[in-house]
Amino acid sequence: MLYSLMVCMQLGATAQPKQYALLRYVPKNGNFSADKNDYQPGKKGFYLYENCIYTLLLGKDQQLNARIIGIKKDSIVFTTHFNAAVAAKQKNRFDTMTVSPAAISTIRLIGDRIMGIFHNVALDKYKYEFVTDTLPKRMYIDTIQLYTNLPEKYELVPFLTEQGLNLLYEEDGLTYYFQGRLAKDTAQAVEKRPKKDDSIFRRKNLAWALPTRANEINGLALGAHTGQLYGRKLTINGLNISADVPAVFMTLMGSVTMLMKIPLASIRDSADVDWHITNINGLSVSLGGLMRCRYLNGIMLNGGMCMAMNARGLFISGGYNMFTDFKGISIAGLRNIAAKGRGIQIGLFNICKHFKGLQIGLWNVNNKRKMPFFNWAG
Repeated sequence: MLYSLMVCMQLGATAQPKQYALLRYVPKNGNFSADKNDYQPGKKGFYLYENCIYTLLLGKDQQLNARIIGIKKDSIVFTTHFNAAVAAKQKNRFDTMTVSPAAISTIRLIGDRIMGIFHNVALDKYKYEFVTDTLPKRMYIDTIQLYTNLPEKYELVPFLTEQGLNLLYEEDGLTYYFQGRLAKDTAQAVEKRPKKDDSIFRRKNLAWALPTRANEINGLALGAHTGQLYGRKLTINGLNISADVPAVFMTLMGSVTMLMKIPLASIRDSADVDWHITNINGLSVSLGGLMRCRYLNGIMLNGGMCMAMNARGLFISGGYNMFTDFKGISIAGLRNIAAKGRGIQIGLFNICKHFKGLQIGLWNVNNKRKMPFFNWAG
């Protein structure tokens, strides 16, 4: 009995602390000397962190918004969506994947969410290595009550961007950026509990000014901004004439990155529906351009840009056309970008991930080939 007790005491005294697997990237032309922000890719090297969301390219074609849940001695474990609710909203399976770091070609850091501008970190400039430590490289995940008069709690998960770490949360299957402000009461939580007056459906005929409290205008819509005052759905059937000055600044910002390479894999096949709230059927003339549009049907003439989920008809913009899905003719002074297209793209630069039709421009990219001047896909 005494001998057994002595053996147990000796084993306890020599027990080693738990070792955690870490994955770090070391610059090929230098040494690893990352600072306290060692999660941020840089010339000194960096670590991949658990409990963090990364936008990763596997090879050249597959892009994933990976939520890393574990680092093993030879691989990375992550989920393919924020959570099961997001996967269900996008009608995808919620999967857990295990891959070798060798399968990851690029880490993409979003720089501008509206314009879809990324900074690409090519991992072929680094060598990866697994090391061990008594402490893991793991982000802290907080939960917070967004609405002070409602009991639901939301998980805040770090997301790596070009600016650093942002926090994301999920609600009704959609992910949102957490801005660090809490609603003090129901009246301020407009999207969660709208005021009774705000929820009334208003239809205006003949002519009406923009922006508006109305939800539908049949006839002429004329004003400063194509939008609804409460940030809700607006449908215009007829003629829209608007200044839309903010789109001018967005066009100028996009012009700075006009020559930036946009891989086909980085173009999302779907967009967040709740962000796109304006529908136009007919003719629209806008000085700055149209943004946050869900459905556009007809002829849209824009001085700056045109952004929409679904577009059918003729679209002419001095700067950019950016569509999730379009059918018709898309003409832009600088660049056309689309996830899915059927028809004709004409611009200085044209890119479409799933395309059937003709592209005319200085440089044209689709799912079949890349060509100058003329390109096509059947």
